Amino acid sequence: MSSIKNARAILILLSASDFENSTFSYNASLKIEYLEQNVSVYDTILIFLTCIVSVLATLGNLLVIYFYFFNKRLQTVNNFPLLSLSVADLIVGLYPINANTLEAVLGYWPFTNLFCEFTLVLDYLCCQSSIYHIIIISIDRYLLIKQPLKYRGDRRKYAVKLSILLLWMVSFFLWAPSITINKYAFGRSSERLCYKGFLRFDKMSIYSFDAYILITSVGLGYFIVLPVVIFIYIKIYFLIKIQNKIIPTACCYDNRYHNRILITEGSTVTLDGSKAEISNDVKLKKKQSNESVKNLKTSYLLKQKDLIRHKKSLKVIIRILLVFVITWFPYNLQMMLLPYCLNCFNRLAFDISNVLSYSNSAVNPFVYAFVSPEFRSSFYKKIKKIFRF
Repeated sequence: MSSIKNARAILILLSASDFENSTFSYNASLKIEYLEQNVSVYDTILIFLTCIVSVLATLGNLLVIYFYFFNKRLQTVNNFPLLSLSVADLIVGLYPINANTLEAVLGYWPFTNLFCEFTLVLDYLCCQSSIYHIIIISIDRYLLIKQPLKYRGDRRKYAVKLSILLLWMVSFFLWAPSITINKYAFGRSSERLCYKGFLRFDKMSIYSFDAYILITSVGLGYFIVLPVVIFIYIKIYFLIKIQNKIIPTACCYDNRYHNRILITEGSTVTLDGSKAEISNDVKLKKKQSNESVKNLKTSYLLKQKDLIRHKKSLKVIIRILLVFVITWFPYNLQMMLLPYCLNCFNRLAFDISNVLSYSNSAVNPFVYAFVSPEFRSSFYKKIKKIFRF
């Protein structure tokens, strides 16, 4: 009798579990069906754009990292900041951009609060460090032009490595505390929102503490960086301009004998002597003059080569600055204005600026690394090897 009761109990439990499983699967299918029906054309375009940015950022930065470690010629102090930048941009392309888009399409955060906090910190840490890298690269280039003899070797290597370590630390401490405070101090840990919960402009006011934290972080993270970078690039421009004037002109004069010395690449040096008789002493002077002219010509050609290299660097720097402004300015401008103008929020404008800011991680490899002949050469060699098979 007891065995019959036990059998009935087992059957009831099994039927209940079957009902729960069927209910769970039914609810899951309803959610999938609901998602399929409610993903608008707008969301589809958003997913498509972010996927393109994610793929480009991942592939481009992976190539930079791969070439750096497998080509010893690229393992220089010049390229060390590019390696650090590529690591930051690779992380952005792999995860945060996709997590942000997922929440934007679903309308809620599907994971835990702890995972949300980790995602936000990782996102803002990598994006901020990506911004700060432009300062490091700019200052490094400026010192190379300003103090080419002092700023070199181990001194430069130490300065670059220390500055990269500091920029990662500053990026972390700039955003991690504000994200944690925003999540837990304002009672938002129970909300099923992550990015949307962190940027709750509808719950901000110009006097609120979270608005103050956001504005301070954005100000230190971008709007102080931008004028600093512009100032450094202006200094670089004038340094190159001054060096262009310092380089010896094509003509110089021997004041003692009034001999005109013409210096051109690939030509001979001629001395138009005076009509006076040339003594042995004058011939010796001419020989010494020829040697000094040869040294002067060598110095001239080396400086001319450096000037051409610096001019190319200046063109690259201008492109970097334009990309930096176009990709980051719209997003950070909204971060500064929306706490003061809550009615100014527009989802289309916000999403466009958000995708633009992430696209910086996709563009950086082509702006920084692949303008280098060494990187391009490594890339072409790799492509040739792939197509051989």
